[in-house]
Amino acid sequence: MKRNPSESKGSQKQTVLQRIDTLFIELLERQSPVDENHPNVQFRSASEFANQLIEHENHLNRAVKEVNEKQLLRLLANGFFRNLKHSDWNISKIAFVLGFKEVSHFNNFFKKHMGLSPSKFRNT
Repeated sequence: MKRNPSESKGSQKQTVLQRIDTLFIELLERQSPVDENHPNVQFRSASEFANQLIEHENHLNRAVKEVNEKQLLRLLANGFFRNLKHSDWNISKIAFVLGFKEVSHFNNFFKKHMGLSPSKFRNT
């Protein structure tokens, strides 16, 4: 560490970001897929995940983006949307479990992030 402090510091930074990302991914995966044993999604937003991980939301976003090269919101959406592929629940039940008050709000959110409707996504 004394020979190349900048290299050591850079690798420590990466390790911290990787640890935060790993914790986030584990927390996200524990909620998915939604089934009878896991009837509700506990954390829905970046701020809820950050609070659970005792991290600042911006720091969590940065860690996830640096490690995965994807934005946290995209990973959240993909994690939630996996439920459509792995669950036999209808779309309205999945929307409710994910915290949407109206199925139309879920459909709009889904289409914005995936570019197609939930039913088309499920059938692909």
